[in-house]
Amino acid sequence: MASIPLIPFFIAVISIGISYTTIYLIASLGEIFSEKAGVLNLSLEGVMTMGAFLGYVFSFISGNPYFGLVGGLVAGLILGLLFAFISITIGVNQVLAGLSVWLVGMGLSDFIYTISFGRTSYLITVPKLPTVPVPYLSGIPIIGQMLFDHTLVDYAAYLSVPLLWYVMFKTNFGLKIISVGENPRAADSLGINVNRIRYIMVLFDSSMAGLSGSMISLTTGLYQVGMIAGRGWIAIGIAAFSGLNPAYGLLASLIFGVVSAFGPSLMIVGYRIPYEFLDMTPFIALLVVVMMISKRMLMPSALGKPYKREEK
Repeated sequence: MASIPLIPFFIAVISIGISYTTIYLIASLGEIFSEKAGVLNLSLEGVMTMGAFLGYVFSFISGNPYFGLVGGLVAGLILGLLFAFISITIGVNQVLAGLSVWLVGMGLSDFIYTISFGRTSYLITVPKLPTVPVPYLSGIPIIGQMLFDHTLVDYAAYLSVPLLWYVMFKTNFGLKIISVGENPRAADSLGINVNRIRYIMVLFDSSMAGLSGSMISLTTGLYQVGMIAGRGWIAIGIAAFSGLNPAYGLLASLIFGVVSAFGPSLMIVGYRIPYEFLDMTPFIALLVVVMMISKRMLMPSALGKPYKREEK
């Protein structure tokens, strides 16, 4: 068996891993805030699929990949409103509501893509998000190529983590989010509009999932049926693994990002292994993590429970 060229492999793992990390990080940060407010959103896979599709369409129509990002946000907001209305306003079980919106997002995006572009033997490409090298830093041998030559969204995602951590744990609004997730009735008695907070968090969650999905189509320049490939479910697992802490969410996203990058990196350096195994590796890692932390997870007391205000 041929040996693996370690330096090219290491560079590929880190560089590709950062891109995968961004996708997981954006989606999981939204889920962290939604679950912190007491809403379990299982629709991420479908929302990311719709985000990837609308991101592709917006980029195709405008010729500008940054408009594609807008498409991802729009997709997330639309499906987020649907999920919020079903689960918060009507009060349908959050698991059932999330699975329903997941199926809507998956089916609708693939159906519209098929009738719009047809089933062709070739893929129609769109403008991709450009990488933006950081001046001076990107010129550092090896490290510069790995860490400082990515898209603007990559940089923004990492920089947002301390900001979101501060919002959650150091601001009055963050304390409202936490109180709504832990004891919505007590929060209501203090004058906090529980369902308004939950709506805001669900819309934030879904818009981030849509943005994350659009990153997948806009970094590859194409859309394919099934291209999200379970990343939405991994993002939900990352949120749980993080203990609903944005800082730990970054760490967990890095772990899964690097694991996801192993397969493509091996192929880049010419090391061929079955692609089915490559697709399995992130899910194997997720299964191991869930088994390790399942008994130690401390989630909000009101997670998954609809709240109906009592009439006075």
